Amino acid sequence: ILRDMNELRSKAEDSPTIPRRWIWELIQNAKDVAYREGVNIEIFCDDDFDLYIEFQHDGQPFTADNIRFLIEQISTKDRDEDSEGRRPTTGKFGTGFMTTHLLSEIVTVKGVAKEPELTYKKFNLKLDRSYYELAEITASVNRSKDSVSNLDELPTHDDYNQDDFNTSFYYPLLDDVSLTIAKK
Repeated sequence: ILRDMNELRSKAEDSPTIPRRWIWELIQNAKDVAYREGVNIEIFCDDDFDLYIEFQHDGQPFTADNIRFLIEQISTKDRDEDSEGRRPTTGKFGTGFMTTHLLSEIVTVKGVAKEPELTYKKFNLKLDRSYYELAEITASVNRSKDSVSNLDELPTHDDYNQDDFNTSFYYPLLDDVSLTIAKK
């Protein structure tokens, strides 16, 4: 995480593509969790892109592995091809979501978790990639893990509707780099 964040930070201002990649990564990830009939997305921001960007979709719920891999920045995407030689998901190495941290190094993920045979659970997860030292990043990852460690004890989300925008990524735009990237 630290290596990838440092590399992104160093390339953000000079690259013509990296500052624009965040939106495609979020769209691609939403597509990869679409129900058979597709996925809808909504993007919210204030009028001047000065405060925040929020990306929402109505894709399938998170699994516990999806949440863990999001925290640890490991890809959950299938590496195997289907019977027609295509990959079922678009991404391959799990580094794409990291580019969204250029909007904000602190991201709040709100979603619904669901495992087979278990009930739906709403969760709220903070991913903080704002640190520059290994020990700080490690502590931040552990805080994120701790924040969802009680997922099984959370109340059942009885009102789950797959047509609702159940997944949200909230990016506060906290500095000039974030604002520039959002406007691009």
